[in-house]
Amino acid sequence: ARAREPRPGFGGLGTCMGGEHMLVPPEEEIEDSEANVFCNVYDILPGVNSVARCLHSDWGIYHTGVQVHGLEFAYGGHPDASTGVFCAKPRSAQGATFREQVPIGRIDLDPLELRQAVAEVSRQWSGDSYDPFKRNCNHFSDFLCRELTGKPAPAFINRFSTSQAVRGIFYRCVVPIGRCIERFYEHGGITYADDDTAAAAAASSCGSGGGGGAA
Repeated sequence: ARAREPRPGFGGLGTCMGGEHMLVPPEEEIEDSEANVFCNVYDILPGVNSVARCLHSDWGIYHTGVQVHGLEFAYGGHPDASTGVFCAKPRSAQGATFREQVPIGRIDLDPLELRQAVAEVSRQWSGDSYDPFKRNCNHFSDFLCRELTGKPAPAFINRFSTSQAVRGIFYRCVVPIGRCIERFYEHGGITYADDDTAAAAAASSCGSGGGGGAA
């Protein structure tokens, strides 16, 4: 899913690990003593996804972010060549409904080492390289999970964009729809918590400069 370019306070990786952050308390994370890396999955179209689940399918249209050390890292598109990777309060995406948190694996990086690792990854994910079918937020989540833990994100999160039906028989129909969705996100689609309290807390840790600039 395409996330609108983060507003100031939500994001440059250069400062997202500094200062105090609105961290997720340990008791709010799922109970899994072995994992500290999670994939947070959101339904973009809850109604459509619910119908798919009623048919015993996990096919759907999702947004995802990777949660580590109380921060959620996600990717979205914007018009310039700076990184589209940003950090925010976990499970606070708006424009989508939180569905589940999936444990991926464990890392032993401290916050500084994590920042350096994500900053290195972010250089490969510029905002202008976003593509709703080939390089979206779910591709990034899978890439980051593999980089950090050697394990993939859940396969179902990108089944829509990798479907042979989408790429083949229905490609001419779905691509225009995807482009419409893409334009929708440019003008107010998925963002992260924007209430005053959350914004102030995020600003104190992510810095005053937005736009997802890498360190």
